[in-house]
Amino acid sequence: MKPRIPLSSFVLCGLFLFGAAVVPAWAAAPETITYNQAGDYPLLPDPVGNAPNSLFPASGTSGNTVTVNGGTLGRVIGGVGANPSSADNNTVTINGGTIDHDVYGGLGRGTGTANNHRVVINGGTFTSAYASIAGGTASAGGATGNSVVFNAGSVSWINGGEAGSGSGGAANGNTVEIRGGTVTFMVSGGWINNGS
Repeated sequence: MKPRIPLSSFVLCGLFLFGAAVVPAWAAAPETITYNQAGDYPLLPDPVGNAPNSLFPASGTSGNTVTVNGGTLGRVIGGVGANPSSADNNTVTINGGTIDHDVYGGLGRGTGTANNHRVVINGGTFTSAYASIAGGTASAGGATGNSVVFNAGSVSWINGGEAGSGSGGAANGNTVEIRGGTVTFMVSGGWINNGS
């Protein structure tokens, strides 16, 4: 009887045969998520503060589109970089629902960056007195070219971009546009925990 060769072996051979740079399409494919109610997408504790029932793409780190129209959520993040890794070019739109924590267009972890994210708030209820909105936020890296458009709602703090605590933390070219709603504490185009 001939030994059976697992299908995965053929897949791996094909990847190495045509070049080590080949990455399976499912590894980091951008996601489009529209959340209207419970069950539309799996909710998990978020990687920032372990807030339960948070919404963020399971695999895609960059190029995601997340839209919330209803439901009750913890934290909403457009894309989360693996630690350490960047998350770039994500869009989050909040049209309705209840948000118990914060909204980030993208999160770069470790020394990863958070660049070119966009957050649009058209509605929704933010239950935390300390709720914040950030176009992009980075743990230790830079945050550049992020934007927030705030049309309605009430939050504590809005940052266009939040750079991290590392030496590479720079917050450049971030914008915030306030068209309506209430901000109870502070608005900043860019925020640097420690950097330049």
